[in-house]
Amino acid sequence: MKTILTSALVLGGLGLVFGLVLGYASKKFAVKIDPKIEKVFEALPGANCGACGFTSCMELARAIVEGKAKASACLLIKKKQNRIDQISRILGIELK
Repeated sequence: MKTILTSALVLGGLGLVFGLVLGYASKKFAVKIDPKIEKVFEALPGANCGACGFTSCMELARAIVEGKAKASACLLIKKKQNRIDQISRILGIELK
């Protein structure tokens, strides 16, 4: 009985220590993402089809915010003007 209790306490203690270390590491090494990129990403379809020439919708969103790509680069929203208008409002510019 003593062996089981000792084992449970040791494993519980290790779990607590590792959990605290992982929690600290996730805060310390968190990657900051521009909120505009996240909002543009939400306006994109999220299909990650690659038809725009980028590997994912997140990469396209980053390129749109940085001015390296047009919002109309996404073939899935090219005909949906409301999505392009939404992206232009997020960026605060007029897109064509």
